[in-house]
Amino acid sequence: MGICASKRAKAAGGLESLMRRNGHMHRAECVDASLMSEAVITLMVPTPRLFSQTPGKEFTIYDADDGIELYRATLDATATCIFFSRVGDTERLCMLQQKSGGETYTLYTYYPNQDRQTSSGSDTGGAKIYRFAQISRDPSAKLPQHSFRYQLFDGNTELRPKLLGELVWPGSTLGRELGLPIGLPTFGAGWPGLQLVVRDAVNFGAGPILAAADEPDEQAMDKLPDKGAPAFALSMAAGMDALGLVAFAVAVEQLSG
Repeated sequence: MGICASKRAKAAGGLESLMRRNGHMHRAECVDASLMSEAVITLMVPTPRLFSQTPGKEFTIYDADDGIELYRATLDATATCIFFSRVGDTERLCMLQQKSGGETYTLYTYYPNQDRQTSSGSDTGGAKIYRFAQISRDPSAKLPQHSFRYQLFDGNTELRPKLLGELVWPGSTLGRELGLPIGLPTFGAGWPGLQLVVRDAVNFGAGPILAAADEPDEQAMDKLPDKGAPAFALSMAAGMDALGLVAFAVAVEQLSG
């Protein structure tokens, strides 16, 4: 499927600059490199807090521009794991697991991130899983309750910072510096008035915004089969791992509550 530039991102005020950026993520840094965005894309991600839903429930992630179904997310029977797969394909791509205490989330894939990486165990179907990324609050940030990090595993123990996410109020000094227009809807249910912005972890996240999440507009909602279902819109620059960012945003919404 060709991913075209998002009409929504073009018209989204401060998100317009995403059109001129590229995350340049390597294929090895992507959960699903076959759907790495070639241009700006906006996905519709179900909410609120998927880990708090009924065990066994399925959710669909859509392309916000045309309503095409891209991914299926399934909450397992214990409500501690979410499995992601492509729509129309039963093969699982990754598993997002909520760790004990709910303060850390681990993203597993079904292939090693290095030639010598050993399996971390098995999923509910007995398939081998491998550590891919860890999502948690960022304790080094000035406001750790509003700051989150996405770290990639090198092997099973070494973690390499890749993305930083912040919940930002558009009217704040930082919000104005980032070009976030006041009046954008909020991200998630836990922090009214805040927007999720994602930047590269290089230089402690001081670079440009590479992805952002907020509530979808009415035009995007009208294209979905279930127009009344709660969702947030996740826009990202070219060269970004779409499915990895979905997992990041889902975990952040859970952590922000």
